[in-house]
Amino acid sequence: RAELARRARLREVLACVEGARIDTLVLKGAALAEWAYPVPYLREFSDVDLLFASRDDALRASEALRMLGYAMSYVPGRFMHELSCRNADGVVDLDLHWALSDMPALTALPGFDDFRARSIPGPEDALLHACIHRASNLQAGLGDRLKWLYDIHLLARALDAPAWASVVRRGREARVCGILLDGLEAMRALFSPPPRDVL
Repeated sequence: RAELARRARLREVLACVEGARIDTLVLKGAALAEWAYPVPYLREFSDVDLLFASRDDALRASEALRMLGYAMSYVPGRFMHELSCRNADGVVDLDLHWALSDMPALTALPGFDDFRARSIPGPEDALLHACIHRASNLQAGLGDRLKWLYDIHLLARALDAPAWASVVRRGREARVCGILLDGLEAMRALFSPPPRDVL
């Protein structure tokens, strides 16, 4: 029942943002549940992450979402990359992003326009983001989670040789090869290894 309520709320949120004429992309768990897992309910998520083209778009979206009962938990600072919106009913919380990370070393990461240009971000984009997300949480002292490593496993399994070459190229461009390697090696300890030449 809770899972159905979260998915119904996500549809309401996306309709609200679209009605305000603001472009967005769904990130992380909610997105992966729809296309990386055999059936969506196998990928649990506690909040929904949305990516916007800019901080201003995220702020405009938070204003539009007031009609659904959402309110910002705090005003994001200048160096932040997201803001949180909470609803008193607790069905699903929202994190509205305008960048994938606020770590100063990761300024070369792809952004909204890069993902939008590919129409639907593919497993290469999702793998890059899954490894970045894991590293950000490790840096924050939150530890590893099995679901994050399984996300990486499913995404890696979906890649063919040209897609792996794209992952390596994007990792070099974004200067995150070490983060990608760490995520892939952590995944390999529990699941199947990626191609040797990729490592």
